[in-house]
Amino acid sequence: MVTKIPISGRLRRCLTLPGLDIVASYFPSRAEDMSVETEKWLTLSEVIHKANLDASEARRLVGKFSRFLAARNFGDITKYPPTAADALSLISHLCRQGWNTREIMEILIPTDHQEVPSFPEQLRQELGALLEAQNQAYQSMLATFEMVEDLISDVVAVTARLAAAEKEIQAQRTLLAQFNTREI
Repeated sequence: MVTKIPISGRLRRCLTLPGLDIVASYFPSRAEDMSVETEKWLTLSEVIHKANLDASEARRLVGKFSRFLAARNFGDITKYPPTAADALSLISHLCRQGWNTREIMEILIPTDHQEVPSFPEQLRQELGALLEAQNQAYQSMLATFEMVEDLISDVVAVTARLAAAEKEIQAQRTLLAQFNTREI
């Protein structure tokens, strides 16, 4: 099984690390992960569980490599994008293979050839993604309202039919009672 792990920097092309079943394609940049809207952001505990790492080792690695994991604060809670678990697994594996912190950071630091968007550009992209998500939610809400309106008209029609059927049943009961009293 080959796990794709995003990596940027000097490992910009897809390569297979020796002795690993992990293919490194690109590491998430802050700009990419700021716009994650469809995927759930994870707490550190969830990242540790998903990465299947020892908690103390994972916390040590997060302390050393936190700037590469694109964490964001949601109130008092720091959360990580879904790709952070795979990235943390890769970093852990490289550490176990004997790579030192400096060597791993050299791999993860973006090169001068990569275009890193400015903070205002990152905010603009995130705002655009949020506005698009809001527009989709609004369109979904409108479709739901139309569906509810159609259902209400259907319920009114069914209720009217039930009322007519109840009158018909009552009329049939009356006729049956009259018929039964004539025979006796």
